[in-house]
Amino acid sequence: AYDHLLRRPLDPSLLEGATNALENALGLKGGEKLVLIVETGSEAIGTAFVRGCETLALQTRTYVIGFQESESDGFRARLYEQLDGADASILIGTVGGLSPEFRREVCTRAGRRRHARHVSTCRRVDRFRRNSRAVR
Repeated sequence: AYDHLLRRPLDPSLLEGATNALENALGLKGGEKLVLIVETGSEAIGTAFVRGCETLALQTRTYVIGFQESESDGFRARLYEQLDGADASILIGTVGGLSPEFRREVCTRAGRRRHARHVSTCRRVDRFRRNSRAVR
């Protein structure tokens, strides 16, 4: 998934906000472990985050998933294992695109990691761009 997102065209207007979220909001530094979960359909924002991970030299485990994967017990068990060992995680998706139980578990899972959630829809990408500039 990481390579898939890395090969996608980058919307340069999203890169600064993504890097800002990684570096300032989550406080990540080179070598730290990040789990990046991107809902299918939110790849434009996911691509910006992957490029930000490259810039910061993060160890990134990336998943591009849909509703079916979010309902799979086997997938969830493997993902939760990754989350338990991560320094931080990010969930990028829409309000209704992934299982509510899955979103809740990812966002509230106990442990040492920091978590950021970016709920987006195609109409909200512009709002992300505006808000990401204001977070500096």
